[in-house]
Amino acid sequence: MSQQEWLSKDYYAVLGLSKTASLDEIKKAYRKLSRKYHPDLNQGNKTAEAKYKNISEAYTVLSDKEQKKQYDAIRAMGQGGARFTGGYGQSGQRTAGGFEDIFSSIFSSGSAGAKTYTRTSGGFPGGNQSSWQDIFSQFGAGGTSPMRGKDINASTTIPFKNTLGGTTLELQVLGKTVKTRIPAGVLDGQKIKIAGKGYQSQTGGSAGDLILEIKIIPDEIFKPVGKDIHIDKEISLKEFLLGATLEIPTPYKEIKKIKIPTGSASNSVYRIKGAGIKTKKGVGDEYVHIFIKAPKRLNRELKNAL
Repeated sequence: MSQQEWLSKDYYAVLGLSKTASLDEIKKAYRKLSRKYHPDLNQGNKTAEAKYKNISEAYTVLSDKEQKKQYDAIRAMGQGGARFTGGYGQSGQRTAGGFEDIFSSIFSSGSAGAKTYTRTSGGFPGGNQSSWQDIFSQFGAGGTSPMRGKDINASTTIPFKNTLGGTTLELQVLGKTVKTRIPAGVLDGQKIKIAGKGYQSQTGGSAGDLILEIKIIPDEIFKPVGKDIHIDKEISLKEFLLGATLEIPTPYKEIKKIKIPTGSASNSVYRIKGAGIKTKKGVGDEYVHIFIKAPKRLNRELKNAL
């Protein structure tokens, strides 16, 4: 996505936010909308798919501090900011060389031979450069060593079940589709580097990387905490009083058995070793939280027994 295209994209409106929204508000809005329009939850819905792409594109820009500064500045300029113009000769004709000429060539991407630049935190155009000297070096005056393009920080959400065996994602990054494989056993909050999918260098260096943070949508049964899994299991009053052997599901569709002794307290926790998430760094455990399901009514026989 070039800066010129940003003029027609109101990313704040896409996320339902005001232009004064904080980073936390941007993150919250993105997570809420991405859960609503995620393709895995709206299979076959082209409208939801298009909205999800716009939401992801908006978050990619607004969640990055430097990109957000550039976006805000360019949007402000396009909505009536100050402009510098060149001088006029004796004939009354406008002369070349004014600031408007410089900026129109810097930020133009449609005319032949024009280049696109980004503004750094120092306030100067030129990708990773930070002085006016670097601007003129782009036009052949002076020289700079090739510098690597900037990284892009982004995040995406994945349903828990899709993390167990890995999954393939298609991401919208800078207006382009990036296809990547998410490895099996990825954990919530884990960051994955996708080489060469960041910003292009403006000085002939290598491209930056895409740093993708994974957010996992919780499962109805399994609640991941790091490599471990937590699960709730109700037992009857009879099982509580007499003890029982319970069959417990695991994330990988195996059935494990645990023995509940007589008189186990409600909210007792039992560990099944090695039944958690399988990662490159080892396997987690599964923790079973026991809750007693009390009957709504007690018959005379049960009352007598108690």
